Amino acid sequence: KLSDEGRLARTHGGALSVRYQRFDLPSSVRRNTLAAEKRRIAQQALSHIEENDILAVDASTTALELVCILPDMPLTVITYGIDAARLLADRPAIQVISTGGELDAQSICLLGPIAEDSLRRFSINKAFFSSKGVDLDRGYSEVSLAHASIKRLLMQLASRSFMLVDHSKFGVRSMAFSAKISDTDVLITDDQTDERVLEKLARSGLEVEVASAEAISERDSA
Repeated sequence: KLSDEGRLARTHGGALSVRYQRFDLPSSVRRNTLAAEKRRIAQQALSHIEENDILAVDASTTALELVCILPDMPLTVITYGIDAARLLADRPAIQVISTGGELDAQSICLLGPIAEDSLRRFSINKAFFSSKGVDLDRGYSEVSLAHASIKRLLMQLASRSFMLVDHSKFGVRSMAFSAKISDTDVLITDDQTDERVLEKLARSGLEVEVASAEAISERDSA
């Protein structure tokens, strides 16, 4: 009954509470929230990037952590995030393409038809993005229709899509759903994510990677 009312999300052997988050916080606040977890997720995502990739990254603070650690190597990075484009200005080997569009001052990004039409011009082989909420039954959600629409488009355009979400995003529903869980190829999260969540994600057929401090340290030292 609670699941039908949207107050719980069913899991194998139990249930998780569903939280609602309707509004976005300023980017400066979000970037300092769970910063260590976001950095580990970004480091795990970096292992999937190769020379000459054509990447798309969203305006999330987790994707911004990935942008921060991109090496200066031959890549094309397409983004509607203003901060992401600005941070790559000092890496000459990386071709940076900004979409244009309508300014969302809260998220410091460009949205709307102009941004989406720009993305459609490119052959994107890997897309990296986050989500405001991850509901295990209904999928990914965003604070507005415009955010949901552009994330949905990225998932459709990319040959391979990577969802980067820390443990706090699970069991959260925001205003507009962007996609089902199965619409992404890989989900990368941190090691604080509930085991019941990981089990349910694995049963859905989604490829799940857990970014732990130990695993990152071992890979860096190898």
